[in-house]
Amino acid sequence: MRMRVLTLQLHLAITVANARNDTPPSSDRTWSPPNLPNYEQELAGQRFNNPEGTSRVSIDPRKIYGLAELIDIAERNNPETRVAWERARQAAAAVGLSESAYYPFLVASAAAGYDRAFIPFPTLTANPTHPSLSNVRITGGGSLVTEAKVYRGELNAKWLLLDFGERSAVVAASREQLMMANVGFNATHQKIVFQVTDRFYQLGTAHQKVLVSQSALEAAQTVEEAVQAHVDNGLATKPELLQAQQQTAQTEFDVEATTGAESDARVALAESIGLLPTVPLKVADLGQRSTSEQANGSVDELIERALWQRPDLVAKLANVHAKQDGIKKVRAEYYPKVAIDAHVTETELDVSIKNSPYFGDTRPTYGVFLTASVPIWWPSSLMSTRRSMGFAKFALSIIPKLRSTRMLPRPSSMSASRIHRTSGIPGRLTEFF
Repeated sequence: MRMRVLTLQLHLAITVANARNDTPPSSDRTWSPPNLPNYEQELAGQRFNNPEGTSRVSIDPRKIYGLAELIDIAERNNPETRVAWERARQAAAAVGLSESAYYPFLVASAAAGYDRAFIPFPTLTANPTHPSLSNVRITGGGSLVTEAKVYRGELNAKWLLLDFGERSAVVAASREQLMMANVGFNATHQKIVFQVTDRFYQLGTAHQKVLVSQSALEAAQTVEEAVQAHVDNGLATKPELLQAQQQTAQTEFDVEATTGAESDARVALAESIGLLPTVPLKVADLGQRSTSEQANGSVDELIERALWQRPDLVAKLANVHAKQDGIKKVRAEYYPKVAIDAHVTETELDVSIKNSPYFGDTRPTYGVFLTASVPIWWPSSLMSTRRSMGFAKFALSIIPKLRSTRMLPRPSSMSASRIHRTSGIPGRLTEFF
């Protein structure tokens, strides 16, 4: 009966494990994973219907927001900035964790247990006329059963005194990771600023297209009315009226198309800011801008400045430094390590033989050791070190190529009017970087 219960429990455990790790039965149709309704109910319980529920800033529906205000709202409200900030904080915590290797660590442990054992005792007989070891025979025997109870409390301490630079390499690598997280945080803000700026101008362009299409529709309707008057007076033919009506229908279609494009651009702008599309948001028009505005410096100087300040290249350089620190760490693993180990233990041992009363004692034990360890043979680590060294040297060699190939668009591929239109943007956005 007990075996059947154990078999049933094992079968249930295997069934539950397989149910949690199921995969789609085939690749040609969708399926419902286990516990999917629980996730759907949890999502249904979220308050997504509240437009202000997901926004960390309040939006005034009567205010007209300019580009600078939209960028400020996006940097405070977009969830990507929060994620990048948490990553930077996590990297900073990792630096502190790596620095803890310089301090001794203390571990306290306690244990209690019971042990039952036996010792066999044979009965020996020997020939009295020829006493020798070869004449000894086992004729029977018995067993001595012992029971023991153990209670132990232990305190262990270890302090690494010398490791030839392994800990310093780990700390340096974690600091490079922190630099990568910090510049990644700045890159997130720059990305949001660029997205909001780009979509702000896209919305302005879409709005101007709507105005142009509406003006064209009014003109087409005026022409159609004039042609209809000429037809009524016998001064125009039916084909001319059909052409005017066709032009009116085409401009009406253009109005609807540009209005839809403007709505899409407005939704894209709200998404880049971190708002729901249902939030009422009034955006300022582009207005009249002079095309004679010039940037501070030539296009080549702007490109060079952008390459100096690019967070992705700074992150790649920090990653190379982290790889170099990783090489130092692996190299340090081949050198001796000197540490101090100490322990203090309080043990109580009680023993019973053949159901007798327990007897025992409690005594402390302690010790201090100076240990030294040296790796003798580690071929896999040696190969990994050589590969890491090769990768780091290759990464250092391609940094200049990254700066020269991943550049801004060449001036030859941009029209002069486009350069004039965009030349004033970097100067006005400097405060946001």
